[in-house]
Amino acid sequence: MSTEDPLVWRQSRKAVDDKLSFLDLPREIRDIIYELLYRVPGVIFIHSKPTQFFRHVICAKNIRGKRDGPIEPIPLGVIISTALMRTCRQIHAECSPILYGNNDFQVYNSYMQLASVTYRPLVRHITHMGYHDARLLVNDPFRVSHVWKALFWPYVLQNVSIILTLYPKVRDIRFQIYAPLGGGHIWKPPFVNFQNTTPEERINMASNWLLHRCPFGSERHRECLHLEFAPPPLGSHSQADIPQIAGWDISEFAIAFDRMKLIQSKTNRSLPRIF
Repeated sequence: MSTEDPLVWRQSRKAVDDKLSFLDLPREIRDIIYELLYRVPGVIFIHSKPTQFFRHVICAKNIRGKRDGPIEPIPLGVIISTALMRTCRQIHAECSPILYGNNDFQVYNSYMQLASVTYRPLVRHITHMGYHDARLLVNDPFRVSHVWKALFWPYVLQNVSIILTLYPKVRDIRFQIYAPLGGGHIWKPPFVNFQNTTPEERINMASNWLLHRCPFGSERHRECLHLEFAPPPLGSHSQADIPQIAGWDISEFAIAFDRMKLIQSKTNRSLPRIF
């Protein structure tokens, strides 16, 4: 068995020298084709499925993301064919960064291995879906603060560390909070005043609250981590109506978290070093 790295670019030779082939196209054109073939709308959801022999197999589905993607989940094999990738080493090396680096992979378990060791360094975007803890989704700001610092935030950092170990070159880790309250409503953080306030005011309130409750283990954690509320299910009232009716757009929280990171980063750079 060959031990050569399949991701090392090596020019392939044509089967018939005097005939045009796909590899005669300029690299820029080939990259456009790869993007059309291997970049999917929405996200790629990685999950495990039990088999009749009591073993679990890893499966992938294309599901809807925030703004695009199929309404109903589609098995990834239906919309992506790897036939082109298997034609030769050169095409395989050119396609792989598109498939693994330009798509957003969604996992429910940080240990979920969405690619073999060979391809993990190519992964750039991962979404950790649906953290849910009823102890966090209350209207008591003191209890929320305690649960956040004692349970939730350590859990987030632990999972980010696991993902960074498995996928060392990942750029974005989106950690979602699953906070439905029934009836299509989303939990409103009690540390934000939603009465007669503008989006900018609410974002500032949230970022100030987060500032003292989100210490990062390293600058690498701060660079790649993004925290957001999981979007409500398709067709629910909260997806379209609640932001206008109740003055609560869940994207405000994601903006507040990124603003908090920026404030932390500036503060850390301005502090004098003590030797």
